Amino acid sequence: MPTATITGPVYGVSQTFDFISMSIVFELSHWDSIDDVGLIASGPIIVPVDENGQFSVDLVLNSAGSQVTNYQCFLQYRRTDGTEWIREPIGVFSLSAEGTYQLSDLTIISVEGVSSSLDVYTQILSVLDSVNSGISTTNANVTSSNAILSDANQVLTDTNTVYQNLQSYGSTFLKFKNDWVTSTAYIVNDVIIYEDFLYICLVDHTSDVFSTDLTASNWELFSSVSGLTKGTEPSLTYASMLWYDTANNILKMRSEANDAWADIGTFDQVNNTFTAALVEVLNENDFATDSETQPPSQQSVTAYGDARWLANESAVTSLIGSESVTFTGIPSWARQVELVIKRASATTGIDFLVQVQVGGSDVTTGYYSQSASNSASNGLTTGMVIEASSTASLDTSGVMTFFKEPGTNTWVSCHAIGFAAGGGDVDAGGVVDGLTLIASGTTFDNGSAFIRWRR
Repeated sequence: MPTATITGPVYGVSQTFDFISMSIVFELSHWDSIDDVGLIASGPIIVPVDENGQFSVDLVLNSAGSQVTNYQCFLQYRRTDGTEWIREPIGVFSLSAEGTYQLSDLTIISVEGVSSSLDVYTQILSVLDSVNSGISTTNANVTSSNAILSDANQVLTDTNTVYQNLQSYGSTFLKFKNDWVTSTAYIVNDVIIYEDFLYICLVDHTSDVFSTDLTASNWELFSSVSGLTKGTEPSLTYASMLWYDTANNILKMRSEANDAWADIGTFDQVNNTFTAALVEVLNENDFATDSETQPPSQQSVTAYGDARWLANESAVTSLIGSESVTFTGIPSWARQVELVIKRASATTGIDFLVQVQVGGSDVTTGYYSQSASNSASNGLTTGMVIEASSTASLDTSGVMTFFKEPGTNTWVSCHAIGFAAGGGDVDAGGVVDGLTLIASGTTFDNGSAFIRWRR
């Protein structure tokens, strides 16, 4: 009987596919009759395809009639994931003469009843590309699903402590006995409930008093059943355990020494809100206590700020009729002092002078001081000079500010009073505790002044 030899390749050498094995299948689709008697060739012909996409097979031809022999071609493969064999239809082609043919030489008549003009090789590549695309999409979906499953498993692992303990002890051998009962025989791996906790039996024994059995190491804490929610304090406690006091709606934690409860916060069951418990605060105005764990109260912060500025000021003193006015009470911690002058004037047109005090006495030497008003200027070493006015009874207002140099007893000043501006410095030789405003040999006939200080 005549035959035709069909050879590969099924695919190119450079192409790769996700298969562990592949075969090409030929089934006789149509054979012309001889003398009106049909000839039948039995069964599919399954031909393995090697790793290079090659195969070879001899297909029988008709020896009579019109010499038309049709074969149905299939591609059969198994993926690397181990799934079952899959068969993909390629199409029907005709053989009319003996010879050797590659798949690219065979023209498809139809694919599953639909006419086609592709050759068998091109149709196989199209099917393989479609299969690979589907595999990629499936793998992406599997990867995404695995990620979701991984997240879900992590949540279960993190939150289900009972499940974790079951894994640890081996759930196959655990025997749940419900609530603990006295005078009852228990054996290793029995699990009971006592005061909202699960316990596992470590030693075969007959129960007596639970606390006694627990001290004897007959039982070991397995897990909390309900997070310990009850209105009365549990009789058995453990370090760092949580207890929600339903009688007072307070969440509490046991100390590490297992000797006290600490309030975490209070639940408002009506409004479904939670208020954290306040930590202990320091309520002192001068922050004398050095604490790294206790924050100051709002009241003490306010008082501290007020004490450092708002309340640290002298009374307002009238200058009228005085040759000088002294302000005392500056504390040793002061780092900034202000002399505030309001509408000061003297009976004759003179400059004002400001001296610092140490131990209640004016410092009269060692100043470097300058002040200028319009085109006039002045400089003194006996005090901080303020260029006031050559006109008697001309009111002058403004501020002279002193700044203490860090680590020394030197003070630097600056001022803007009336038309005058200037500055200076002095080494006081000790802790400054006061200021004196001087009318330089005459008397003040108007004005007032006060001082204030801060760190």
